[in-house]
Amino acid sequence: MDYTKAAKKYYTNVQETYHDTEYGPLALYKKIQLEINEENYSDARKDINQFLARYPDHESAREIQQLEDQLASRYVTKKKEKHC
Repeated sequence: MDYTKAAKKYYTNVQETYHDTEYGPLALYKKIQLEINEENYSDARKDINQFLARYPDHESAREIQQLEDQLASRYVTKKKEKHC
């Protein structure tokens, strides 16, 4: 198992186990960063939506929303390029 895959699994476990502590949102945030770095935008968007649903008042929620907006605009741009 490569390090990134192992880290994502670890972050998932931390987030699920400690979702109601300060470590839950932090783990999910780190997992989102890894997914974006891997250009795994589909999983990143799913986890972003989960983050915003579970932790709407978290200090990182605004940044996470900005990431979602950026990924959404990329998706729309790519879709337009395919149709042209």
